[in-house]
Amino acid sequence: MQPPRQRRPKGTQPLSRLGRAVIVELGAVLGALLLARIVILAVPGPERSEFTRWFVRATEPLVWPVAQVPGGGIHLIRALTLADLVTAAMLVLLAALAVGTIAGWEAEGGHERDTNGHLAPVERRKRMLD
Repeated sequence: MQPPRQRRPKGTQPLSRLGRAVIVELGAVLGALLLARIVILAVPGPERSEFTRWFVRATEPLVWPVAQVPGGGIHLIRALTLADLVTAAMLVLLAALAVGTIAGWEAEGGHERDTNGHLAPVERRKRMLD
């Protein structure tokens, strides 16, 4: 029995470093907005202040699709609904899926190159063995 051969990369990486950074930063910003919304709706405080009303209205489009599903409007704690928690969970899941996919692309197709654009010595040896 022979050990499995390493797969050859299937092409270039579809996302640049800027694309990866945008995905991670967008997930972080949306996550922070949803977390702040959950805290504002669940914790007792000045809920009738102008800022909190504005913030809840501004973040409503993030939660609206899940709130349309039957049962999404169920209140759990004070004004916090099931839709708020499901939206936050979906965001975490999608962000983890995107980061995992990008990491897989990098691991599968990423060849280390030196400053001149040549393959690193380890990669050259791997190519010679293939």
